[in-house]
Amino acid sequence: MDERWDRIAVKLERILDRVDQMLDGFSPPPSPDGTFFDGHLAFRWRRLRDAGVFVPVEHPHLPSLDDLVGIDMARDELIRNTDQFVEGYPANNVLLWGERGTGKSTCVKGLLRHFGNQGLRVVEVHRDDLCTIPAIVAPLRTVPQRFILFCDDLSFGEGEGGYRELKALLEGG
Repeated sequence: MDERWDRIAVKLERILDRVDQMLDGFSPPPSPDGTFFDGHLAFRWRRLRDAGVFVPVEHPHLPSLDDLVGIDMARDELIRNTDQFVEGYPANNVLLWGERGTGKSTCVKGLLRHFGNQGLRVVEVHRDDLCTIPAIVAPLRTVPQRFILFCDDLSFGEGEGGYRELKALLEGG
């Protein structure tokens, strides 16, 4: 009888070890430190339930801001504002809007080429994940780099409820 219980105990121990390993996969990853962001300029936020992870973009497209034509005034103001931001001075939040193909995304990516060596980083956030901005920003406050949160497609169709939530979030609600 003792031998039988010993075998059961060994099997239960193996099962518990497997359950432990499985549960480890459900725990949120540790918050990244500044060295995590040193190796890459661009990241994508991937939501995992109430938390998420920063996924490095291995080979981001880094266009030159000088290649953008027809938007000189807006581009120059964006560069000036980003320079203030990177240097730690007061800067404005920026909303780039316009028709498709007018250079909005290229401007943001070009800022990385221009300011990446000064610590600027970009985190791309899918519009459905904007509700997790507090979880995104919390670990970024503790590292030396400066971050642009970039949402490439922020259009809202008629009757979509996401607009109200985003407006409240941007207004500090």
